[in-house]
Amino acid sequence: MLSIFGMSLALIIDQVTKYLVEKNMTYFQRIDLIGDIFGLRYVKNTGVAFGLFSSQEPLVLVSVAVSLVMAIVVLSMVFASKLSRFETFLIGVIVGGAVGNNLIDRLRLGHVVDFLEFRGFPAIFNAADSCIVFGAILLILSMYRRERRDSRNTRD
Repeated sequence: MLSIFGMSLALIIDQVTKYLVEKNMTYFQRIDLIGDIFGLRYVKNTGVAFGLFSSQEPLVLVSVAVSLVMAIVVLSMVFASKLSRFETFLIGVIVGGAVGNNLIDRLRLGHVVDFLEFRGFPAIFNAADSCIVFGAILLILSMYRRERRDSRNTRD
């Protein structure tokens, strides 16, 4: 149940922020939030991750298909494993980010709306990308800590 909550939360945050950007910004407009270090810039990503292969539509379709398969595999892992509640939630967040970017946006718009920009970072990204990256980092850290704790308990 927590995986569905995490997935729903990621999807809602992703789609609402993209809607707000589309309705309130003009294409390629930048709004500085923290000096010129961090801001919003509305762009349309027609490629795969970080705008790669933007002119190659078959790769985008592959990206959508991979996201579907990933969502099914990851959600089945949740139901088949002994993950903590937090880890189950994080898997939902990761899947929600993948579904938001690669399924909803590509099917609805034919591209992904990106808008978060750090000066010096090579790509503009969005909330779904953040859900995928931070969810994966937190999931790895949580699983690592659990494994270390379990291995200490078995030695005692």
